[in-house]
Order: sequence, then structure tokens, then C-alpha cells
Amino acid sequence: MSRWWLPASFWFLLIAAVAAGWFAAMGSWPVYETGIGVIRSGAADIRGTAVSCSIQDLNLSQPRARASDPSAALMFIALVDGNSTPRLTSGMRVVLSVSGYPDAAVVATLDRLGDRLLTAADARPVLESLGADASALTPTVVPICGRLDSARLVSGGEEYQLTDGMLARARVMVRNERPLSRLLPRTR
Repeated sequence: MSRWWLPASFWFLLIAAVAAGWFAAMGSWPVYETGIGVIRSGAADIRGTAVSCSIQDLNLSQPRARASDPSAALMFIALVDGNSTPRLTSGMRVVLSVSGYPDAAVVATLDRLGDRLLTAADARPVLESLGADASALTPTVVPICGRLDSARLVSGGEEYQLTDGMLARARVMVRNERPLSRLLPRTR
């Protein structure tokens, strides 16, 4: 067995340790809040901004403007973790993954937050009436609402029209986090 590998492995390990230390101190990755949502038509003002934002807007039995009505802008209503409320602001980008179209992403803009935090017990019956899995709800949730950038989605090379009542998973970036802050919580 030759000894040539000892100096080479030393320098390799040293460079790898320096790179890992640099990434831990300087690198970052996005942290997202996700929640269950529904695409709705109507309930927007002339600019397309959501007029109301409450858990009642998730109720599909409420009448809405028809999707064929050109003045009925498509919007979304989603429930995200209530602890993220201070980090959510109007104008943030929200990405929706519509159920049944796993490779498609619908981009939206956050317009409003709900007026109050809701408990999981308040939200669970509404989500179960939609057929959504409510088991992963956090203890408190807040409704978020906004307008969709497009009324269509592309999945598998085909284009589809979004309609009122489609279920989706909403994802909004709330902050960037450094690996070092995970290792040393006091640096947050």
C-alpha cells in the first residue's frame, strides 16, 4: 500500500471542511409556509384584489360568480400556520400546487391576511367538508387570500382551465435561513 494518498486526502479533507464551514456561515436556503387552499372565482374588487379573507370563503356551498363571467377574477384562499402571520405581507409570491396536477405550479400574489387567527378546531370541519386532509393542521391557522396571475395551468404539456373549487397546496416563502442558525439557535 503506497503512502501517496495520505497527503492528497489531507488536502481534500481540509478543503471540504473549509467549504462546509463557509456554507454553514454564509449560505442560506428559503423557508416556506404551506397550507391547504381552494381556488375561488369572484370576491375581488375592480383591481382583482381579494375583498374578504375568512374561513367562510373556503365553503364551496356559498354561491360565487360564474367562471365564465369576465369580471370574476380567480383568487385563492389558503390556511397557513398562524405563527407565520408577522412575516406575511401583501404582495408576496404564493405558489399553488393544484390537486391532480402534480407537475404544475400556479403563481399567485398575496393580497390579504385574515382578520383573526383560527384554532385547528375551527378550521377542521371546513377542510373536511372540502375532502382535504386536516390532520396536519397546526394549533392556530390564519387565512391568506390573493389573486392568481393566470386562469390556466400547464401540466404534462397540456393546458387546463382553473375552475372554482379546485383544491391546492399553497406555499409562500417567509424567510431565508442559514445552516449555522440551525446548529446554534441563539444566532437566529
